[in-house]
Amino acid sequence: MLIAILYGRVDVVNGSVAATAQGDGSINITALYRHTDNLYLRKTLGNNPAYAPEDFTLRWSVKEIAVNADGVIIPGSLDIASA
Repeated sequence: MLIAILYGRVDVVNGSVAATAQGDGSINITALYRHTDNLYLRKTLGNNPAYAPEDFTLRWSVKEIAVNADGVIIPGSLDIASA
């Protein structure tokens, strides 16, 4: 019986956050997020690359972020891609 505890972690990469104000009062924000974990299945299941720990970076781009009349933050679009 294999029991594994997954601990995921997401960190914003230092210096990666950029914000740009738009002419209509909204802003665009881009940031890099580093995803890592401690799920070392290689130790249990052998040296198979399919079981490598999670370790990758994603670029989040949120465009046309605005605040409505009720003070709720509303993104116009969200794009998540490999960095």
